[in-house]
Amino acid sequence: MRSASLTIKVLLFSLIMVLLFFPTSFTQGQATSGTSLWPTTFAAGETAQRPWSVWRRRAGCAGSRNDWMTVSQDYPGGLGWLPAQASHSHPTFAAAMAELDMLRLTDCPAETPACNSFRNDCCKMDVFQNPSTKAFTVVNAGDNPGPGVILVRSRLCCEDAALLSGIALPCLDLKLASVPGAIVRKTHSGFVSLAGPITIPSTPPIVIPSLSPTGGGGGWRPINNQAGLTGERLTSYRGTTAEQCQADCAKNPQCKGYTLIRAGAYNPNDPPMCYLMSSVKDYAPSPCCISGIKSESGGGGRSSNDCGCKDRCPECEGVMSLLCVINDMHPKAQACRQCMQRNGCR
Repeated sequence: MRSASLTIKVLLFSLIMVLLFFPTSFTQGQATSGTSLWPTTFAAGETAQRPWSVWRRRAGCAGSRNDWMTVSQDYPGGLGWLPAQASHSHPTFAAAMAELDMLRLTDCPAETPACNSFRNDCCKMDVFQNPSTKAFTVVNAGDNPGPGVILVRSRLCCEDAALLSGIALPCLDLKLASVPGAIVRKTHSGFVSLAGPITIPSTPPIVIPSLSPTGGGGGWRPINNQAGLTGERLTSYRGTTAEQCQADCAKNPQCKGYTLIRAGAYNPNDPPMCYLMSSVKDYAPSPCCISGIKSESGGGGRSSNDCGCKDRCPECEGVMSLLCVINDMHPKAQACRQCMQRNGCR
């Protein structure tokens, strides 16, 4: 009897524990009574919210900026992806795509550790020139370019090799992720839109000018979204936009160019600053600023860096015009550049 009574007590205790700590009925997979230790389903329309991030290719190499970065909620797969420098987690896919475009458009020196340097991650190419015909040849780094050519520059990114040689390689064009159908092209002054001006909805927004922008009755060289200007300051003021800064310069005949320093570029609480320049020497590459320079002939004419009087400079023989304004890109570049400056071409 004692054994039977003990058995009954154990069974009653077990039944009580089951009723207290486990659900007694379920509807569509969810407990309607009792205690649940983890959720069994999500409510209608509810999903687990995971952020989107920008990832940067590090294994192998990127042939162009189009395949340099990607957006994903998880590790993109395969080998050699790292979170992009200065990127953020985004609650929406659209916000991540806007940051993707902003990072892909940014140029910074290869030795800058806290920046995504495309020149660190790109596939390398060599540029050769035929001394007789002056024609250029671009090949993958280390490949044989054929006979009768000399090496001009080695181990360049495809886009730099294209700008140096004047060959219109496909890597110059970048398809924007945040603006469907939009394509921008790399030039020696920065990126320009092949259609009308484009605004990337990043933070802060980035305005990509059209290939031949005009404004205020005067012509402009391609706007540089990653540079300031060196030269003489005409005036400066706070709290404006790049478009207004450009418009103010266009209306002022003494203004030769403008620079807008982005809000928070140096200190988090700094407002945007517009600088109008009475003379311009050159661009000063920096992610702080957006800058524009008026073209000398009111649009469509020769710009100040176009080496327009190189026929007066025997030092420039055999050097295409672009090489005259790019440091150390050709053995004759320095002598050519000095001659152009003496003749008022730069």
